[in-house]
Amino acid sequence: MKPAKRNPSSLVSKKNLSIAFALLAIGFLAQCKKAEEDDNMPAIIALLAANGATTLTTACTTNVDGTVDSTLSKFTKASFPICKPASGIIKHYRIEGLKVSLSHLALSIYAGFPANYTAAPSNNSSGTSTLATGQFSFDFYSGSGSTSPVPGFSYATFGSSVKNLTSNGNTTTATPAGTSLIDFFSSAIDVCFDLTTSTPPRFTVWVTGQNGAVCKTKTNLTLGTAVVTESSWGSSTSALATQNSYFGISSNSGVTFTKIVTSSDSVLP
Repeated sequence: MKPAKRNPSSLVSKKNLSIAFALLAIGFLAQCKKAEEDDNMPAIIALLAANGATTLTTACTTNVDGTVDSTLSKFTKASFPICKPASGIIKHYRIEGLKVSLSHLALSIYAGFPANYTAAPSNNSSGTSTLATGQFSFDFYSGSGSTSPVPGFSYATFGSSVKNLTSNGNTTTATPAGTSLIDFFSSAIDVCFDLTTSTPPRFTVWVTGQNGAVCKTKTNLTLGTAVVTESSWGSSTSALATQNSYFGISSNSGVTFTKIVTSSDSVLP
């Protein structure tokens, strides 16, 4: 007995059906893979962001007394905004745990600057100023050099006037003959200062442990316990140009602090 002949159209139909199922399975697997990739896309984007350029900025925390903390998650060479109290006016600054440990570095506090200021700081202790009218900076410079060393010291600049905070009388020489009034390179310290809105601004500095002053609790912060006070800025007689303040870090390493605390109230009237 001869075997029954298969219908060619039936063979084609079954073959096409097998191909269809195979294509369907491939499509399903591809769709599952795409869905998995889509599910992981936020993580992929986050990973790319973490390994690419990111925007580092200041974290602001308002305290119960109305003061505001400015902190930074990573110390990087750049300038960052200092957080303002609710009034939008800063008359007192406190830098906690400041230490500049490597040569030729500086932490700078800027006030009266334009909005969105992002330039890296430049150290200028030569007795000349690059600041515009109404701009202020307070620099903590660690010193530099081995053959002709420049000792570490701090200096304040308002407009065209530069004042070195040293024991030789607050002069404006490039290399101070005296010693620094503030030692921020041997160990971490707390420094606080008033910068008023008067014309021109009064600048008064205290250091915890010097003359009995304690910056965190504002204990013994008087004119008599101040490291320095300055309200005469030569030909710079304007008020602060703006209420925008920043801190500048001159290197990716060697400059550290815990936080900068700001208040709308000055310590001295």
